[in-house]
This record gives sequence, structure tokens and C-alpha cells, in this order.
Amino acid sequence: MKWAWIKEIAWFMTGLLLALLGWAFWGHPVPIFLVWAILLLGRHYRQLAHWLAWLGEPEREIPEGTGIWGGVAHAVRWRMRSWRVARFETEPRFDLDQALLAAWPDPVLILDDLGRLKRFNVRAEELLGLNPQKDIGQFVGNLLRNPALLKLIQFPREQGLVEISSPRNEEQILEVSVAAHGSGGTIMWVRDVSEHKRAEQRGRDLVANASHELKTPLTVLSGYLEMLLDEGSMHPEHQKILSEMQRETERMKTLVLHTLELMRLETSGEKAPDDRVPVQAILDRLKQRIDLLDQGRREVTFAVEPLLIAIRGSDTELTSAFWNLVDNALKFTNPGGHISITWESDGGGGVFRVTDDGIGIPPERVNRITERFYRVNTYLEGGTAGSGLGLAIVQNVLKRHQAKLICQSQMGKGSTFNCYFPSGRVERASAVATGNQAV
Repeated sequence: MKWAWIKEIAWFMTGLLLALLGWAFWGHPVPIFLVWAILLLGRHYRQLAHWLAWLGEPEREIPEGTGIWGGVAHAVRWRMRSWRVARFETEPRFDLDQALLAAWPDPVLILDDLGRLKRFNVRAEELLGLNPQKDIGQFVGNLLRNPALLKLIQFPREQGLVEISSPRNEEQILEVSVAAHGSGGTIMWVRDVSEHKRAEQRGRDLVANASHELKTPLTVLSGYLEMLLDEGSMHPEHQKILSEMQRETERMKTLVLHTLELMRLETSGEKAPDDRVPVQAILDRLKQRIDLLDQGRREVTFAVEPLLIAIRGSDTELTSAFWNLVDNALKFTNPGGHISITWESDGGGGVFRVTDDGIGIPPERVNRITERFYRVNTYLEGGTAGSGLGLAIVQNVLKRHQAKLICQSQMGKGSTFNCYFPSGRVERASAVATGNQAV
């Protein structure tokens, strides 16, 4: 383009030179300069006419030219070649995207950076009731009205995935996740998990029904075994067999009760009630149960911060969770050992802590202790067999109270279980008091 301007200026300077020569020889420079100017304008008009004709039929060859018009032809030719290359690369990719979108078996929604619908596939029309003529360009939150979905669009990394009911069928459960999120927009995947949820529910119902049916025969069996063991005239070998039967029966009873409790927690919703539960009352019940079962074989101490007087939640669930932690400490702490139970402030909330100096947990097992039916004592000697559901119950109870469980443990030195409750679940006394009080 630079050389085109140089040529154009050269044409103009040639006209000035001719005008100067005319002035020098004939004394009349103006006529010569006017003739030259008319020739230049005619040249420009001719080139402009060629370009106007080409714009009317762009499939024709680009007009050739000299000077500035040659530069224009070169620039247009280069731009058209770049456009053809970009179009060649983009069109197949767009066609491939469209084909993948149409072939995908689940609903897929493509949103812009403001959450407005750009494209979606046929499956989204069927399952979500979307209309390509009306809904393109609409904010997806206005089409699929759900608070959890709005949070997912705004904070995809924090939410992970959400479950919503289908707009066309409330009994149909949809799982929504964000597969890509950035300044260019969002790809939203939707999956119909209704059958999966129904299968899960059938499995829970089966386990709950079987557990419920086992309660009565196990209670009867345990009673008869206890009656037989009370007789003093039994042969020692028979008494050993019956004692083993009674231990296994009690374990099965615990397993059944824990299973029923876990099923109840999983079907009770994500959030616990907001009842006022005095912490001291829970600790008093724990102390009574410890005295009854342990009978002083281990030293158990309590420390309570007086300012933290209550937890907002479910009395039954909190008592169950705290007792499961204490029960584990009793099982894995040898007679003569020490167990500490603490309730104290933690930032704006509170922490219920159970610490023992028992046998501890192997480091590689700590992350798995809340899994169902996972028993650490399977890998340890001297442990008492449990149901493997106690800590799973604790985890579910804390989740319903927006709390979290953190365990620290060392082999041979004991374990500490911390239940951290947020400030919204902890009620503080209005009076100013300091220090801990022993129960």
C-alpha cells in the first residue's frame, strides 16, 4: 500500500512538473495543469466505475489498477483470501458441532456469557420443553425456574451439579452440570436420572424393610440367649458358644438399628430442623450412658464452655451422632485409658470434640472411616466389632446441620474427632462468662 501512495504522488508531481515547463516556455501553466488534472480524474472515475460494477457482481475478477487503485485491489484480494480460509476452517467445525449437538442423547444447552440461550439440541426440546423460535436469546433462568439452577450458572465450580424437576413432568428428575465455563459462555449438560433415583429408592426400601423385619427375631433370639447364659449349670464349652452367639446377635441388632437410622437420615432432606437443643442436656445423657456401660473402666472427662448453650437442630440426631463418637472412643480405648469430651468455641461457631488415647487409626484409613460398612478394626487387633455405620451416621447428621467432621489420629497414641458447627447453628448466652465448667 505504501508503494501505491508513492506512485499516486508521482502522478501528481508529474502534472506539476508539466505545468512548470509550460509556464517556463509559454508563460501559461494553468491550461496544462488543468488538462493533466482532468486526465487524472478521468482515470480515477474509470477505476471507480470498475469497482462499482464488481461490487454488483463480486464473483467476477477483482479490477486491476495502478497507483492507489492497485493498492486497493491488492488489499481486497488479501482480505478475501483470508476470509475464504477462515470460512473453510469454520464452516466444517460449525457443521461438526451441529452434528454432535443433534446426535447427543442427553439435552445440551449452549449459553452466552450472560446465561442466554444460543443453541440447544432436539433432546432439550423434548425433555425441557424449549422452543427454538421463542427461547433463543432468553435467559435460561427464566425458562427453567429453579434457585439451585441460578446458583449453578453464577457459581459453577462451587455448585458442581444440581438436581431439578423437569418442567414437563415433576416426577422426572434431571441432573444439571456445567461442562465448560468462561468469558465465551457456558455448555450446560442435562441428564435424566429419574430411573437411577427410583432404583436407589427401591434399594433403600429393600434394605429398610429387611432391617425392620430383622428387628423382632433378633430381639427374641437375644433374649433367649441371655436367659440361657444366666443358668449356672451349663457346660463351659456350651457357654462359650452361646456367648459368641450373643455377641454376634448384639452386633446384628446394632447393624439393623444403624441401617434404619441411616435410611431415615438419607430420606429426611438436606437440612435439619431449627429446634433449640441444649448442649448440656445432651452431655448429661452421654454421661449417664457412659457410667452405665463402661462402669468406670476408663477415665472420661467433660469440658464445656458456658457461653455456648445450645445448637439449632435435631435433638435425636445430635445425640445419636455424639454418642457414636463416644462409643467408638470407648471401644478403641483400653481399660485405664482416658477420654476427653469437649464443647467449645471455634471462631464464630462451636466444636464438639472427642479425644482418646486408644489404639488409633492407620493414616491410610483415616479418609475412609465415614464410608458405609467400613470397619477400621478389621485391620486392627483387639478392636470390638462394630456395624461399620456409626461414622457414616455422624457424617450424615453433621451434613444436615451444615457442620463438618475432621479426624486426627496416630497409631498407638489415640484419635481426635472434631465436629465443627457454623455460627448460624450455635446459640450463645447473653451474659458474659468465661472459663470451662466440668460436668
